[in-house]
Amino acid sequence: MALDPPPEVLAAMKSDDLEIQRRATHVAGAMRGNLIASRLRRGNGFAEQGRVDLFVAANRGLGLKATTIGFGWPAQGSRPIAA
Repeated sequence: MALDPPPEVLAAMKSDDLEIQRRATHVAGAMRGNLIASRLRRGNGFAEQGRVDLFVAANRGLGLKATTIGFGWPAQGSRPIAA
């Protein structure tokens, strides 16, 4: 699944009509939010098992910071977090 919305939505974000621009921006944000939420759900199983390394790997590329998902990463080489 692509992170970017369809070209039509991206073009509408640059519209001269402020209402179209506002709606397109809202749609694009919702699409990106849904993608991130679905990717995080996939990784939550790893986190529940204490496999933070796999959680991070599953969500690489989303550009999330630890504070974004409310989860601090343990130091490299540390033991898995107990569920």
